Amino acid sequence: RESEVANLQDFLKQIQNSNEELKKTLDDFKFIDNPTLIELSRKKVVKFSVQFHLKKDDHIFTISSRSYYIPKDGYYISLNFIEEIGKEDNSILFEDLIKTISLTD
Repeated sequence: RESEVANLQDFLKQIQNSNEELKKTLDDFKFIDNPTLIELSRKKVVKFSVQFHLKKDDHIFTISSRSYYIPKDGYYISLNFIEEIGKEDNSILFEDLIKTISLTD
């Protein structure tokens, strides 16, 4: 996605603001981990985790999403690891996948 921000703090604020908009559209949207800057493959990226509900017919699905937003020149890459809570736990798989990422300029 395109992203015209001047620095990492502005990028972090942009991600925080976009998630505030999601609260208006997704049922029971909440942060598990607030957006924060972390280091991934020696680069600063934004990481956060959220939980929300999706409805289909008479069934309500509780969804967990772990996201990593990687800023580049004029755009960013979004990696999202999404699963239904209570179905299976892929957290170890997700963490192992993140460890394999190698970011280059």
